[in-house]
Parts: sequence; C-alpha cells; structure tokens
Amino acid sequence: MPTRHPSSRPFLAAEDEDGRPRFADDLLQAAKERPQTTLSERVDPAGYMSSSTWSIGSRHGPDTGEYEMSAESTCQYVNDRTTNMALILTAFLQLSPTSDDASRPHGLRSRASTDTRSGGPSENEPFFLSRGSLDSFRRSFDIRATLPNLSARVQGTAPAQADGIESRSNSNNNKRAASRCHDGWSQARTEWSPWCRDGQPDTTLRPDSHRSEPFFFVPHYDKMAGNPTDAGVPPEGPGHLAAVFEPYQLSLASRAMHADDYINSHRAVAPPMHLSTTFRYSNDPDVLSHWDNTDPNAPFDSHIYSRDSAPNATRLEAILSNVLGGPALTYGSGLAAFHAMMVLLNPRRVAIGGGYHGCHGVLALLGKLTGLQQLELEDEADLAKLQAGDVIHVETPLNPTGEARDLARYAALARARGCYLTVDATFAPPPLLEPFRWGADVVMHSGTKYFGGHSDLLCGVLAVHPRHVVEGAPVPATASGAKTWIQALRDERLVLGSVMGNLESWLGVRSLRTLELRVLRQSASAGSLVAWLAAEQAKPAASASVVSRLVERVIHASLQPEAAQPDSWLRQQMPRGFGPVFSIVLRDETLARRLPSKLQLFHHATSLGGVESLIEWRAMTDSTVDRRLLRISVGVEAWEDLRTDLQRGFAELEAESK
Repeated sequence: MPTRHPSSRPFLAAEDEDGRPRFADDLLQAAKERPQTTLSERVDPAGYMSSSTWSIGSRHGPDTGEYEMSAESTCQYVNDRTTNMALILTAFLQLSPTSDDASRPHGLRSRASTDTRSGGPSENEPFFLSRGSLDSFRRSFDIRATLPNLSARVQGTAPAQADGIESRSNSNNNKRAASRCHDGWSQARTEWSPWCRDGQPDTTLRPDSHRSEPFFFVPHYDKMAGNPTDAGVPPEGPGHLAAVFEPYQLSLASRAMHADDYINSHRAVAPPMHLSTTFRYSNDPDVLSHWDNTDPNAPFDSHIYSRDSAPNATRLEAILSNVLGGPALTYGSGLAAFHAMMVLLNPRRVAIGGGYHGCHGVLALLGKLTGLQQLELEDEADLAKLQAGDVIHVETPLNPTGEARDLARYAALARARGCYLTVDATFAPPPLLEPFRWGADVVMHSGTKYFGGHSDLLCGVLAVHPRHVVEGAPVPATASGAKTWIQALRDERLVLGSVMGNLESWLGVRSLRTLELRVLRQSASAGSLVAWLAAEQAKPAASASVVSRLVERVIHASLQPEAAQPDSWLRQQMPRGFGPVFSIVLRDETLARRLPSKLQLFHHATSLGGVESLIEWRAMTDSTVDRRLLRISVGVEAWEDLRTDLQRGFAELEAESK
C-alpha cells in the first residue's frame, strides 16, 4: 500500500471548516528540496475516479494495483499539473481518518504488510495506511460527488424485474458472476423487433449495402434519475455503445474495436494477456457464495476457474456477441463448437448437405453413442423424415467450392417441421453474412479462419439467436437445468472442457479489431480473381488462353445465376461480397497435384482465412472431393499480383506438361 514519506510529517496543518486537512505554506518549499521523486499511481479499477492516489516512495505490493511513475519534480507536479486537493494530500501525507491525533497520524499497517517491527512509527519509518481508510478518505474528493448515481452498477443495482425477466442477481439457480456478459442479455429490459413473421424470415430487414449495421437487439437499461447516460458517462454492460450512440448505428468496424470496452478494468489501451487458470475468492467470508466470485470493482470481469471463464476469453466473446448479433461462446476449435451444438440440441436426425467433412465425422461419432441419423439435405425423401426437435444444418458458403445456399428457404422448411436451423457461416463472416436475419437458431464459425485471420490460433464459436436467450423461452433438456440456451451451452462447456486457451483468446481479440478491413478486401480480391479466371476459361478455342487449356471449371458464389439478379435471394443475403474462397477444377489430377508447386505468392497448405493466400490440392485432406479440385483462399495481397502469379504458374505447368 502507499507509504508516507517521513519528510512530509512536519507539515501537517489543522483541519479546515469542512473537516478536511490543510497544509502550511512551507509544504511547497519542502517539495522543492526534493527535485527528483519517484511517484506511484494506484490505478482505479473502476475507471471513473478523477483523483488517483499518489504517494512518495511507495512500496509495490502484489495486489495493490500500483505502478511506478517518474515526475520531474514533486513541486512542479503539484504546481503545474493539478489543483486536486486529494492528489496533494495523498502525495505528501497519507492521512488515516481513524487517527485520533490530528497532528500525528498513527502507523496503520495494511493487510498486505509484512513489517513486524514493534512500536509507533519513528520519523524514518514508513507510514502504513489501511486500504479501507484510504478508500474512505479518497471518496471525499471523488468526482462522483457531483454525479450521485454514477457508482450504481447494472449488476445488483439495476431494476431486478423487467418485462418478466428475472435479474441474475436474484436468481437462486444462477448465481454466477456478472462478468459472464453473455448472460447479461437477460439482465436488463430488452426490446427488439422479430425477424421472422408468420414463421418466415422478415426480408424487409436488409443490411445496408455500404455498411454493416447491428441488426440484433441490445439491452436497454432502465432510465434512473442521474443515470450516467444523462451525465455524458457511458453506461456499463453489453449495451453501452448502443445506449450512448442511440439512435445512430455504429459500423461493424467500430463495434469490433469497442464492444469489449465495458469489461476493461484497467488503463491499458491494448488488452493484456492473462495466464492464470484460477482466481482468488474474496477475503470477506460473509460474501462467499456458491459459484459466485464477483469483484465489485470489475463485475463484468470476475472469474473463478478458466475452464468456465477467463479474462481474455470474456473480452473475445463480448466482441463476438456484438458482431454476430447474439450471445456467443468460444471453443477450442470449430469442431468442438459443432459438437457442443449437437450435444445441446440432442436431435435424433440431422439433415446435412455437402461441406466440411469434419462435421460429418462428428455426427458419425454421435451416431455410435445415440443412434443419431444423418439425412441428405437435398433429398426430398430424407427431408420428409424430419420431425420436431431435429436439426437442419446448412453450410454457406460451401466448403470447398464457395457456393452459397438460400437460408430463407431452409428456415421456412425448418419452421414447417418444427426443426432447428443451424448455420455454419465460416466462409462468410461479418460483414458478409448475417444468418440470424434469415432465420437461423444457432450460428457456428470456425474462428480459426477469419476471426483469427492470421493462421496462428484454433477457435470455434457458437452464437445463439436472442429469442432463445430470454428466460421463459423453451430450452432443450439439459442436466444443469439452465434457463436459456446460452446458459446451457456454458454449463455443458464446463464439463466438456472444450475452452480456448488464454493465448488464443488474446490473439482472437487482436484479430477481430481488423475483421472488417481484412474480410472486405479478401472478398473483393477473390471476386476479381474469379471474374478474371472465369473470363479466361470461357474463351473460345480460337483465342484460348493457358487458363482455358488447363482449367475446366471455376466455382464461386459470384458465378451462381442469382448473383447477376439484383433482387435475388443471393444478392439480399450477401450484399457486401460473396466470400474470399473459391475453387478451380483442372483438366486432370496430375495438373491439380502439380500447380501449387509452381506458385510463389500462394502457400500450398490447408485451412483458410488468414492474411496470406493459400492454395490446396483438396484431396490431401478430404477424400470425398473431386481429385482435380484446388481450393483457393485469397489473402490481403494485391489481387493483380495474385493474378500474375497464377498466370506464371499456369504457363510453367503447361510448358512442363508438353
């Protein structure tokens, strides 16, 4: 804790009319005699204090939240930089209000002190101040004196009942910390417009063609007298941005940058990396409660054990919840997320089409345990077998071809049969596709791809439609008795153990900051390359190019017939681009096997979504695809450079084949 420097002791003056200590005129003279001083600042974790606590020669304890900071001169600091009495007071005399002698404060050791010396403090002994005394005294100079309700927090102090939704703090079945911001969707009064009318997707809610607007609902906290919003201070909680900027809609880029601001309990601009797997309980036995470790100074960033939640993962999930349009959870991989989704919904039948072979593998494993049946998505006879509680799983755009599927069509089919619609939108992350707008119940992403964006992390993501988050909505049967889908997913993730690591979560936050920049550029570059390849491949024999001689077919959503129709489902579903992944089918398998080795700007590797361009002879990892197929994932390089590399590679391959 901060310590009192001995040189400050002789300059204590009497109290003023308000009962606050004042200083003699020779205070500044004493400061001038100490031109070089090391100061330390105790960082206010709540972030809204105007008067930080300063001390001279302070000890740095492991739990004080202090860091050292140099000042050219204490006197200059006081004269030139502040007129704050709290700062002057704590810099020169850490006075305890519990002292019974106004002229000589007692040496009160903090709980963190290990000093065992006996007797009262001498002129050269450090002065120890209790944390409670310091906080009590500091509050007398707190800016919140002019904002009476600024300290009111959502958790525990917001109205407990709103539209029939029980506050988490009053729920006997869910006493988890308010840091679990995903359940915060049901903490406050909620308002949103339905996206499906009469069981059909509401196509009148179309995303803007020039920017990605948040189409999802956000919590609207009840207005209170002196609400922070009225004072120009952002409210706390997941809806803080929307509340401040309402009715203006922030872009995806801005939300990806600031959606986690409400969690930040320190002053670092860049999120720190937290490595701890476990977190200390409160030292107050009276506040200990089952599975509740809420830190009053950081209610949205409180944790118990990292298999349930951790600081970096919490920030990542806060951003994902915002940009995806519903509360989101992260997993150790995309397949872990798919498995968790199937465990939650527990269907007897799953209609699934082509796409990532790993999902088919997960269903095969579940089939051994539960008898789960796989049905063909495009087979009318199989679709007729679907019953209530079954799942229609759609991957769009499709892996590895990049072709898109009409989500509104499958949503109508799912509603008609009482099924759930789950969507794997890995190939079209925001801002390209918003599956909830088109009727999805759960949206899945392999965050390893575009959310990670740098080929350096594994991640899976599940986001739940907000209609399944409101307490009282039907929930699939779960062992934990959770009241909402997101609570059930979280409870089951705790026992499945499929969480992201701390490093991966930190990398994910870093990557999401540039999500829109990367994805829009990659998608535009892919569209340009596809247009060039398709034009070259379609040239007649008389003017055939090397591309037309080697490439049999180019496959991408932009080449589907609906892409040329302004009012088609495809143009409405993907108004900002058709995705950065496409495929080419060469004339024979040998050509497909050898082309990647002729390229310089495309790495021959599996996966996709990184800033680097990749090409993969897909038969290397997926035995179900055409062995002549090459999957191309476009990075952030200039598309003209990539075109030149492909031209050169095709020419070299043709020359070698003669």
